Amino acid sequence: LGPQPPARRKDRPHADAMPGPTAALALAAALAASAAQAFPGRSGGGACPTRGEDVLLQLHGSVARTAATPQSLLRCPGGAAPRTRNMTSERYRGVAASVAALLNGLSKECGAAHCEQADFAGCVLRLAGHDFMDYKDGFGGSDACTDMAHADNAGLAACLHRGEHGVSLEQAYQQHCTEVSLADFIVIAAEAVMVETRKSAGLDADALPFERRFRYGRATRERCDGAAELLPNPARGCDAVEDTFVRNMGLSWRGAAALMGVHSLGRARVENSGYHGWWSDPANSRIFNNDYYVSLLAKGWVPETSVGGVAVKSQWGRSDAGLDPSFDGHEMMLDTDICLAFSDKGRPVNSQETDCCAWADFRAGGARCGRGHRECCGREYPRDCGMPLFPRGPAARDVREFANDEAAWLREFARAWAKATENGQDGLRHLGDLP
Repeated sequence: LGPQPPARRKDRPHADAMPGPTAALALAAALAASAAQAFPGRSGGGACPTRGEDVLLQLHGSVARTAATPQSLLRCPGGAAPRTRNMTSERYRGVAASVAALLNGLSKECGAAHCEQADFAGCVLRLAGHDFMDYKDGFGGSDACTDMAHADNAGLAACLHRGEHGVSLEQAYQQHCTEVSLADFIVIAAEAVMVETRKSAGLDADALPFERRFRYGRATRERCDGAAELLPNPARGCDAVEDTFVRNMGLSWRGAAALMGVHSLGRARVENSGYHGWWSDPANSRIFNNDYYVSLLAKGWVPETSVGGVAVKSQWGRSDAGLDPSFDGHEMMLDTDICLAFSDKGRPVNSQETDCCAWADFRAGGARCGRGHRECCGREYPRDCGMPLFPRGPAARDVREFANDEAAWLREFARAWAKATENGQDGLRHLGDLP
């Protein structure tokens, strides 16, 4: 990999990030064409209205610049609040309830080919994560600003405003947008889907103390040139985890591993990210639980670059006897997932650099991949990634603890989530506190 582009302050425009009129117009046309193909209308008779794309270009004299930020894609009829001036517990619950209603309006049926709640919840969490993962050196974080035209953000428009299975966050946002900043709204929306999926599964939702810990007052930014360039590249494995979560965001390895549990919801789609599959089985992928960690240790994983004959970016595919051989039911892990628990030859594993099988020779969450290498890995990869009895990834002990103790994971997750969503924000206040 070559050198990464230099970090840019999110609150200052840069001339080198602003394309000329010809390039900008070409980008807008390409985005509109791509959107028409990727997001067909609900009636199936054409593309959704491209009202997002009609603000991707803002003309200032003879210069056109891209402005594909979340705020530019959303309508707020009464005028959007740039910062939340006051928020009570009642208002927080109102925002959360409006997002929960969207989730609960989707089908709870969940199979390999179709799982509406997992898709919507996963998209909402991905949006919130891509918002706060650009924090570095005091700038960025949960400010509702990321370049929606960036390749790493492909697919986020679905749950934001186009419609994921017919619903979008815009439907809830418009109920609160004159009083609640989009930056605060996105954080609450993510918290709401995590809580609601636990409620619907009959799990303890009070284990997530989001409302009690929430602090409001995030300012929404409408310019953040270069922000998406700071998102972690999964192909870099634990180097990316260390750069983004540990160094930039200030988390410990334990906190980074806990925050990665957001992958318990949703799936990766090759048309969006180039990766494909569920981080867990489809049924668990609509529930915010610790099955992500159980899957890491209680299943076998081997490097792969294709799924069912479809080329994918280098990832880890499930290899034990319990795998679903279908394309839709495929289970996978990214290098940034597997490296947390497994190492090989003294370094965290990476699917592009190793030819081993990652598996644990013990029970995790009451399950295990099988009895021995053959049952967990098959014949194609005869070598183990490190020692299956003693995985040596930088967060291996934490992953094992989280797999066996969901309460311990949720406690650490709540701490990591609070830090991740408050980085870069000054003057935040607890619910009910006045300016």
